Amino acid sequence: MTRNSIKDDELEKVNGGTQSQTNELRSVFQIGEKYVIKYILFEHGIDANLYDDANKNSYVIRETGEKLRHHELMDLIRENHWNE
Repeated sequence: MTRNSIKDDELEKVNGGTQSQTNELRSVFQIGEKYVIKYILFEHGIDANLYDDANKNSYVIRETGEKLRHHELMDLIRENHWNE
């Protein structure tokens, strides 16, 4: 995955999302419980902190420590069929 260079503090501002992004994960996995979604992502090497308010979700690839944006995570889920 290639990405333009961005400073960590700038990345933090766009790294995650709000309730709508958590709801998108619920929809793609067809699961309501955040802990189950977090477990599924963990099984695929992603550490996730998910929220239902204004706090920012965060996604990190455990192996590399690389932070992912929400749309990048969604692309990985769909491309790799993690939701099937």
